[in-house]
Amino acid sequence: MLTLQAVTKIKADLEGAFKPLHCIAQVYDTGQKLRFEVFDRDYDTACEMADLSLKALLDQTLLSDVIQRARKQIQRSGRFRTTE
Repeated sequence: MLTLQAVTKIKADLEGAFKPLHCIAQVYDTGQKLRFEVFDRDYDTACEMADLSLKALLDQTLLSDVIQRARKQIQRSGRFRTTE
């Protein structure tokens, strides 16, 4: 069930998954979808994903898969700049 507590947890899990990079997750479409953007040290976009179903992300396995795909995309892009 998609509760405020579940949405808050999904958002917190995503935003904390890319440290030390900064991630902002946003709920939209009347609380049905989520998008997130990960920023490098210079606050340039390192990765972004949109149109993710919040109901689907209740499945921890799917949420973990989304996080892993984003991490791989960041590594491939070479945007993982966290130090001078």
